[in-house]
Amino acid sequence: MSALDQRPPLTPTATSGATAARRTLARPGVPGMAAGLALLICLSGGIWAFIGLRLNIATLVDSAGNAVDFSSRMLPLDFPPAPELLGLLWQTLAVVITGTALSVVLSVPVALLAARNTTLGAPCRVVARAR
Repeated sequence: MSALDQRPPLTPTATSGATAARRTLARPGVPGMAAGLALLICLSGGIWAFIGLRLNIATLVDSAGNAVDFSSRMLPLDFPPAPELLGLLWQTLAVVITGTALSVVLSVPVALLAARNTTLGAPCRVVARAR
């Protein structure tokens, strides 16, 4: 006898009293069905776009020359001199810090208006919570 033949017999369930097979997967719920439907819609949209663009192997092989031309114009990378590069780096960091500070300054009043215990009234709270 093999190991598969030595399985224990099925036991009756507490509610029905009849012998029932054990389920290995739970029945799909509403969230699982919605996720499956969304995945199916995305997949069908991708197939539709692929067909609409008329992509095939011959088109990809014919356009390989364009990719080589683009790469030859792009590489090697040409960086500016170090002082100019540091100036551009500083400018980028200044924009990032300014944007972060501005978002904090704007979000604190909106957060106070969105909270139930600090708002001026229900209409202000609804407007502050609007997306």
